[in-house]
Amino acid sequence: MEQAISQLINLGEVKPRDEWLDYLQFGLNQNDVPELIKIIEDLRHNWAALHAWRALGQIGNPQAIQPLLNQFSKLCDDDWAISELCIVMGMIGQPAIEALGNYLKDKRRKEYARIMASDSLAQIVVHHPETRDTVLDVYHSYLSNPDHSAVDLNGLLISQLIDLKTTELIDEISALFQANAVDIQICGDFEDVQIAMGLLQQRKTPKPDYRSTGMKKLAETMQMLEKNKADDGIPGNYQRIDHYLDRYGSDESILCISELDGYFSAIVCAPEMILPSQWMLGIWGGEEFSPEWESVQHAQEFNSLILNHYNEVLQSFQNDFFSPLYLEGQFEGKTTMIVDEWCTGFWRGYLLWLDEENKNDPVTQSAVHTIYPFATEKGFEILEILSKNEIISLQKQIEPAVIKLYQRNNASYLQSLKKTETFKRNQPKVGRNEPCPCGSGKKYKKCCLH
Repeated sequence: MEQAISQLINLGEVKPRDEWLDYLQFGLNQNDVPELIKIIEDLRHNWAALHAWRALGQIGNPQAIQPLLNQFSKLCDDDWAISELCIVMGMIGQPAIEALGNYLKDKRRKEYARIMASDSLAQIVVHHPETRDTVLDVYHSYLSNPDHSAVDLNGLLISQLIDLKTTELIDEISALFQANAVDIQICGDFEDVQIAMGLLQQRKTPKPDYRSTGMKKLAETMQMLEKNKADDGIPGNYQRIDHYLDRYGSDESILCISELDGYFSAIVCAPEMILPSQWMLGIWGGEEFSPEWESVQHAQEFNSLILNHYNEVLQSFQNDFFSPLYLEGQFEGKTTMIVDEWCTGFWRGYLLWLDEENKNDPVTQSAVHTIYPFATEKGFEILEILSKNEIISLQKQIEPAVIKLYQRNNASYLQSLKKTETFKRNQPKVGRNEPCPCGSGKKYKKCCLH
């Protein structure tokens, strides 16, 4: 037993797309449940806690239900926990239903912890279809006395009912919409729900403004992120962007906020506008590397964060306060700027609009000349033969060269800006049955929603 636990603790980091290990192969069994519970309750264990809750799901002992529930409120802002603890509960199955139902209906609990409980109930039906009626009774009990203030919970709960093809509760769902207690950005309005459930062929009324219940909350979230400064002074929205890039990225994708800043700078400097449907895919390295979002919240928050940062970059050029978001590091006891990531991002964006016409353009070449050494393998070879002072001199040329490129490529556009407002996002958030904003042509629920 001790050897199996030791193996689990030392398994280390997990990648987002990795398949779950078969933890029973290490010899873990019912006797290990108490020790596995201790691991998930000790937040210092990090990756070991993730392996432990996966193992508890595979073992399926009801003894783990309450300890797992106790983690919901502690981990409801942790992406791994949000996406996986519901699966673990689903694997345990029937014995967890009552406790999850009570948690869902407890209005004193955090909203996203209760969302985890709702998702867990849906996962129980997925893993144990014979429990469907029992789980629907729990959903019905909640909908009979819903929390009208929990609009995200209600929207996601309705999405679960859509996926479960639950027409039995349509009257209760209707009452939620009538009470204006649903974020329609998540599941659409009542007609969208009826269409998704096969109860309505087409809309009887015009499509609603899907921002009506969600944009205010989004604005509040963005304001909170901006105010949420980390101990090292990095804005919270930068941390969130880094988090999502790390969580959903691959070797082909942009890796950090500095690289994203460079990427957007190149896009803003383009001689012609590059549509979001094109540059959005470029963040991940192409359509084949686009993420499979684990929740609508992740997709919506990430898209909001990067659109907000794109707006910041654009306005910095337009209002003459552009400054590259370089990283900083320590070298020989001194703080030094690191331009590599930013330049790598700029190079990625530059390749989106590179063609024969601008390839030999002197202004473009001037900017490329300063960025190339820090962004490509062959460029790194150039740096190896330069002196420290020459490298520093080259770094200092990046910002003015990029500004000159923007001013040349956007001269006519800058004139028009004197009569117009700066860029704002005026496109409404989409419902699950709306076309996806990434430009794929697919419905949102079949594309970036998942």
